[in-house]
Amino acid sequence: MRHTLRSFILVALTAACALATDGCVKGEANSAKPEGKLLARPPAQALALHVKWTKHIEVYSRRVRVDAGNHNDWRMLAESQMALARATGEHSHFSEAEDSLKRALAVMPAANSTAKTNMAGCLIAQHKFEAARKYVKEVAASEPAEKSWDALLGDAALGLGDYDGAEALFNSFARLCPGPAAWTRQGHIAELRGNRKAARELLTQAQVEMGEWEIEAQAWVRVQIGLLDFGEGNLKLARSSFEDAMLWAPDYYIALQFLAQCAVLEGDPNNARALLERAAAVSRVPETLLPLARVEETLGNKAAAELLRHEALQHFKAHIGAGDQSHLRAYALALLEQNVKLTDALELARRDALSRDDIDTQAAFALALSANGRNGEALAALKRALRLNTTDASLWLVAQRVYLASGLVESANAALARAHELNPLTAGRERWFLANRR
Repeated sequence: MRHTLRSFILVALTAACALATDGCVKGEANSAKPEGKLLARPPAQALALHVKWTKHIEVYSRRVRVDAGNHNDWRMLAESQMALARATGEHSHFSEAEDSLKRALAVMPAANSTAKTNMAGCLIAQHKFEAARKYVKEVAASEPAEKSWDALLGDAALGLGDYDGAEALFNSFARLCPGPAAWTRQGHIAELRGNRKAARELLTQAQVEMGEWEIEAQAWVRVQIGLLDFGEGNLKLARSSFEDAMLWAPDYYIALQFLAQCAVLEGDPNNARALLERAAAVSRVPETLLPLARVEETLGNKAAAELLRHEALQHFKAHIGAGDQSHLRAYALALLEQNVKLTDALELARRDALSRDDIDTQAAFALALSANGRNGEALAALKRALRLNTTDASLWLVAQRVYLASGLVESANAALARAHELNPLTAGRERWFLANRR
């Protein structure tokens, strides 16, 4: 189930670049826990991230209205807008941040590396991967002291599905600047390549080294570790990590979403609904609304489920109509789940696949092609989706469906067995796990 956060992972990884060079020293990363190092503890009175960043936006919005020539205030406004986007899942705040960063750079175009790294991260968060790569290459020469360019170029490569390129860049960044910002990136590559053990070690190492002031990062890394356990079917450990994340960031909608998934798998749809309603109060986006619709349907509330699905689809339409390309895949998958507008789903998946070659985009394209009876093309897309041997059970459920539609029964059975081996919880719940892909 880690796939469901891959877009969010890109957003969070690029956010790490703002702190990537703090205390950075050259040398190899030391994987051992420092002798006697104390683990950071969550704040006694943690503030919900969306509340915190909304307040920051109010402050800096007032400041730039008073003095539009202060580049630092424009940058801080942008950083707050990006943080609010991450805290709520509402991508329109990234567009607002991009506008604020343009203002910051217009006031101070030179010697402004922080604004420039933020701009690159903002473009990546909006899935403008090629634009981000071009931008970094253009500005890196003017800011030679900035250490995070390789990380940002790696993030763009990762988004485009250039995994070898991303890994090389992340390794270069780790040599230059060993620390959590590098290790989380390397951990994600390890997980994509099927090495969960290395992924866990790197993420745990990052967690140990994070400071108490890095509230969002502390919550985020705990969710990532929890997802490794979730992906192996260990709900007890997964739930513990998700709940730990909530100690750092109350009402952290990502953690709430996955706690709700734990509740569903534990046979407690009422608790799942309560958790998702809390998440929706913070993050009223399709990633929350569609799981809530599934739970409402399970509870027999079909009218409520239909309203939630309609709201989610309208959200997709509005954002894509405004030029937001980050929702193409999720919209296609939502249509495929409901078995409606299959030709529209294929067109959305095709548009996404034309812009990037990551494994999740290819998996969605394979499903859309298969649903439209284009089995030969579906098998080709599936081959691209499976090229890393990723240990994501739901990816093998995609393979099972595509193989079966193509008449390859033996391959379909093998893919299903692989899914069950990777995560025993998928057995008997295949449709549910597929529905929760994004």
